[in-house]
Order: sequence, then structure tokens, then C-alpha cells
Amino acid sequence: MAIFKSARPHPGYALVSVLLFVVALLVGALPFQQLIILIVCRDIGTDPSALNATASMGAYKVNSSRFDGIDYDSCAQRSDVQDIAASWTLWFNLAQEIPALGTLIFAGYFVDLFGRRASMLLSSAAMLVLSIAHVFAAMYEVPLGLFVFVQFFFGMCGGMGLLIMASSAYIAHTSEASMRTTYFSLQDSSFAVALMTGPLLGGLITKQFGFLAVFWTQVVVSLILIAHLLFVFPDSEVGGAETVVVKKSVGTVFKESVSTTASTLQSAFKFRAAASLIIIASILSFTNAGIGVMFLLYPAKRFGWDSLDIGQFIFASNVQKMMWLTVLVPWFFRFVQTRGVDKVRAEVWTIRVGLAASCIAEFWFGCATTESMFLAATSVGSLAAIAGPTMKSLLSTLVPATHQGRLFSSIRIFEAVSQLFATVIMNTIYRATVDSAPQTVFFVVSGLVGVACLIAVTMVTQTGVNAMEMGGYSAAVVEDGEEVVVAEEASEGTPLLR
Repeated sequence: MAIFKSARPHPGYALVSVLLFVVALLVGALPFQQLIILIVCRDIGTDPSALNATASMGAYKVNSSRFDGIDYDSCAQRSDVQDIAASWTLWFNLAQEIPALGTLIFAGYFVDLFGRRASMLLSSAAMLVLSIAHVFAAMYEVPLGLFVFVQFFFGMCGGMGLLIMASSAYIAHTSEASMRTTYFSLQDSSFAVALMTGPLLGGLITKQFGFLAVFWTQVVVSLILIAHLLFVFPDSEVGGAETVVVKKSVGTVFKESVSTTASTLQSAFKFRAAASLIIIASILSFTNAGIGVMFLLYPAKRFGWDSLDIGQFIFASNVQKMMWLTVLVPWFFRFVQTRGVDKVRAEVWTIRVGLAASCIAEFWFGCATTESMFLAATSVGSLAAIAGPTMKSLLSTLVPATHQGRLFSSIRIFEAVSQLFATVIMNTIYRATVDSAPQTVFFVVSGLVGVACLIAVTMVTQTGVNAMEMGGYSAAVVEDGEEVVVAEEASEGTPLLR
């Protein structure tokens, strides 16, 4: 129980949790990537251009003599270093995403049965372990291979996916349907604020105080998050008055989790609009898997950027996203409602415009030959942020509040599978083209988002979305202490289930 027992569940508590978790994750992500490049460069040997007898990591402090004489800028632009660093990134991502996918199978059931707060605590504890592992990497000679096991543990605990899924279920449960798009926009805004502050803060601390300081900062933020969840966060009631708590074996829980997840997906895929939105979300997840090479390794090679430069780029990009999500999108929906425009129709067009902007921006990134052109592409790319929260809002109408965990878990499974394949494919493309055309990944992503935009235009319609409302609900009754799921037949041809 939270210390403040009188506090009522409110979406704001979930927004704070998302903000703290993503800040904790990102404040150490770029410095650790930078540390990987230095370790790889040192291990394979430096060429004469990478040696600098008076500098260590350029102007950075490393709290260690292990990298004396190694110039980060020269190392980051070497194709052989980039290739091996990308390979390690691939192994770390796979070690995290494969177990995370398995966890997601029963995560939705866990979130709905035991509560959103317990799920967030599990992810936050794993975040603390990862942060402590980074501290050890800065202090001691730790083989990079050990981080495969650390990432595996992080994935087993659900990682960021479980926390985002639990927070989405909490927001859907504690907000009115008419306000969900606004709160999901604020959820993405919290993510954007974390993207603004985390990488920039991490880069500044690394530059001024070194790796050890930034990783200890990561530990402190993780502890603050856990304290927030333990002592402040009021959980939402996930069971009704007639809910019967029955002790079940792990095997039984797993079977029921698979069953309820399959039932939720089966119900959702009866609707063309819902199926299309899930496919679009999976495509976007596929493209997001390339972020590591597109906005970490590629700028380091192309422009010689370090963690501070990348942090400043991410800050500029997310300031614009914040403007869209917190000012312009809420104003737009208020405006169209005063003009008598149907809210669903406005949301459908919001998704289409956001995807089109993303397609154009990714192509622009690939064509950019200077730092200023690369930065200018964010003016269009920031508009893409409006699509995600709108899709979540529309999909949340499929089921009642008590089943939101299972719904978002089911959707996340599709995204996780897509991301798992994308991690391998995107890294392979980058490593294959790093010498000749490393910007190829941007053109691939632009094409995929273009396909998602085409699906949104042709398959996601106002009529189809209206038919989704509560259509994916499988009624649950308790018989002899066991929850029995009774699926209600529904399709786009049925009347609205209001």
C-alpha cells in the first residue's frame, strides 16, 4: 500500500513512473554505448589516427587509465569498430528481447490479476540491477559478454515493455474514454520529456565527471522510481466485487494467460480497423528497433557525434514532440469538437498524418549530408509523435477497464515479435552497408512506414473504428472459484456495443 492511502488512482501517477523509468534507462544508455566503442577500439588495437598522447576520449573523463591515449572521435568513425560495436548491440538486444517476449505471454494476465503497481515494481527492480551492472563496468575490467546475462535478466523481468504496458492499462482504467487520447498523449509526452532530459543529462555528466558518475546517477534515479511506486503510487482496483482469488500453480497461470491472450487477439482481429492498427503498431515497433544504429552509431560515424552531441539532438527533437503532444494535439481536438467534427474521424486522420510525416522524415534523415540537415529533419519527424497515443486510445475501446492489461499485453506481443526480427535485420543491414552507404537503414525504415501509412488510409476508417467499441470484450464469469471466459460474437457488421 502507498503511504498516502487517501490518494485516489489517477493517470498522473503512471505518467511520473514512465518519466522516471525512461530517464533512468536513457541517462546511462548513450554513455554505455560510448564505453562499448572505447572497449572495442582498445581491444582490437588503435590505428595511428586514433592515438592521442595528450587526450583520453577527447575531452571526456573516464575515471580509468584503461583508455589512456585513445581518441573517441577517431574510434567512433572507424568501420571495423562500428561493425563490432553493432554486433555487441545486437547480442544485447536479443538477450533482452527474447525473454521479454516470453514474459509478455502471461504479463497481461499478471497485470490484471495482481495490479499495475506490482508489474511496474518488477520492471523497476530490473532497471536497478542494470544500473548497478553499468557501475561495475565503469569501475572494473568487466567482459562485455557478461552484459548478455544482465540484459537477459532485464528482459525476463519485462523490461521497459512491461512498465509501458502496465502504465497504459492503468491510464485506461483510471480515465474516462473521452479523455484517453489526451492522457495517452501525455504518456508519450512523459516519454518525450525523458528523451529530452535523459540523454542530454547523461552526456553532460559523462563529459564533466566521467562514466562512473553517470552510472551512479542512473542508480539514484532507479531508486527514486522504486520509492515512488512503493510509497506514493495508489494502485487501481483490477478486480470487481465478485472476483474470487484462487491459488493456482504456475502451469495453470501460464495456460490461462495463453488462453486469455489468444481470446483477446481473436476478438480484436474480428475487426478490420483493430487488426490494421495492431499491424501498424507492429511495423512501427519494427522500425523503432533500428534506433540504436540510426541515432547512436550512424551519427557517430557520419558526423563524429559523442553522447553529448546525440543528447542535444534528441533534446531538440523531443522539444518539438512535446509541443505537438501537450499543446497542439489537445488544442486540435478541442477545435474540431467545437466545429462539430466527429472525434473518431479526427483521430483517424491524426494517425494518417503522423505516419505520413514519419515516412518523409526518415527519408530526409537518409538524404542529410550535414549536421544541420540531419537536425532539420526533426521538424517533420516530430509530427509523427501524434500517431502512437491516438492508436492506443482507439484500441483501448475494445475491452473494459478490467481487461486493459490483457489487451495491451496482446498488442505488445506482436510488437515484440516484430522488434525481435527487426533487431537482427536492421543490425545486419547497417553492418553490411557501414563502409559504402550506412544511411541505407533510413530508406528501409521510410519504406516500411510508408506501407503503414497506406494501411491506415485504406483500412482504418471511421465506420470500422466505431464498430470496435467494446466489441473485443469477452465476458468473464466466476464459476466454482474459476474464471470462465465467455466470448461475445462481434464483428464490424454488428451493432455498436455501447
